[in-house]
Amino acid sequence: MKIVGFLFLFLGISLGIYAFVMNTTVKVDYPMGNPMNFPTTIKNIGLMNDQRNYLLASGFLASFGVILFVVSYFIPKEKHSQIIDFAKNELSNKQSDFQNWKKNNPNKSIHDFYKENSK
Repeated sequence: MKIVGFLFLFLGISLGIYAFVMNTTVKVDYPMGNPMNFPTTIKNIGLMNDQRNYLLASGFLASFGVILFVVSYFIPKEKHSQIIDFAKNELSNKQSDFQNWKKNNPNKSIHDFYKENSK
């Protein structure tokens, strides 16, 4: 969990840095030239909105990464291995169940499998 937390934290910080340095202006080309010295670049509302969204997403990712990183110190190492073993067993059991079911029902889809086994 520490590695995943660090990964989310790094991703959040990277996205935040990208959001801060992204360009939110667009160049304006005047059809008759620029005799009155109007600005040649203007702020784009869509790009500013994208920047805000990236900053929000980076904040959530970084916060989630910090939470995972801190919580991982409170879970004993034995629990980590139990959680990982449980997840591996559940995935392998589900996969073998589906493969056996598919052999007996070759014309049905995965949706039918979940409909039958979710009861």
